[in-house]
Amino acid sequence: MTGWAWLCFLSTLFTLLTFWVEPSRFRYPERPIVFLALCYNLLSAAYIIRGAIGAEKISCVNQIDGPSYIPIRDALKSIPCTIWWLVRYYLGLASNTWWAVLCGCWLLSAKNEWSSEALHNIASYLHAAAWIFPIFLTGGSLLSRNVVADELTGLCQISDESALWLEVLPHAMLLLLGCVFGSIAGSALVRVRRAVRCAGRSATKLERLMTRLGIFALLYALPALGGLVCVLHEASVKPRWRKLALLAALDCRTAQNCAPGPIYQAAGLEITLLRLFLSLVIGVTSGMWVWSSKTCRAWSKLLTAPNKPIRMQKSFQSFKQNGTVA
Repeated sequence: MTGWAWLCFLSTLFTLLTFWVEPSRFRYPERPIVFLALCYNLLSAAYIIRGAIGAEKISCVNQIDGPSYIPIRDALKSIPCTIWWLVRYYLGLASNTWWAVLCGCWLLSAKNEWSSEALHNIASYLHAAAWIFPIFLTGGSLLSRNVVADELTGLCQISDESALWLEVLPHAMLLLLGCVFGSIAGSALVRVRRAVRCAGRSATKLERLMTRLGIFALLYALPALGGLVCVLHEASVKPRWRKLALLAALDCRTAQNCAPGPIYQAAGLEITLLRLFLSLVIGVTSGMWVWSSKTCRAWSKLLTAPNKPIRMQKSFQSFKQNGTVA
């Protein structure tokens, strides 16, 4: 988990630094990609901090009487774990909201022919929607007190009973909204491409843009959808898994030479690891937007030491030889 978090952090950090090097390149409608990367950068930083300070200091799982495991049903009693959960839940919703905003901006640009300046004029409303809307959902989830401990990581998560309404449904609605906006924008770009080719002009740049948009959308939507499926699967099988594991442990107390442990493996480790991976891989792939020759030129221009102009060098040599300026 910490390794994936570092990959996500470095990829999104490179995107943010590229924006800092050349901010004029990230104009609307593609500006929300920067804030999408910012969300995953902060989210990966939370995972890195958890790995750095250790699971015991931030965990919401108690270890009492040796190795006895006591799950916490109300994980909000642990302040460090509550803070970590608030950061993860809020940034997850904010990133999905920025995804919907990004697709909405492309829709206004491709279908309604909004200019970059027109989208920039409503940027304050976009920021308000993307940063304030998740606050209400996070506050509602916090007040419901349906936050429990995750047995694997020791961190807080939404309980299995409320995962459908508080975890899957909000993220699925934002993901679906962005996909609908993106599909309409894509069909509008296809019509523009057809009109350009009918007019006898080259559509190479437009086709390259459409390819980048399609790849970026797939790299975001597929992992996000896969993560929601993993959450649903875990929420459906974990209660039965716990019940059968408890029964196996009780039966083991009456038998001799018995090693207690779960006998039902439907909620396996692979699904949980896949969910963690998919929650961070989006940040890694979101940096693909800056993987281009323009980025190489921008960074080389920044890192290369400026050379003296040739004309000034010749003038300086002429002045030393003849006392006159060439």
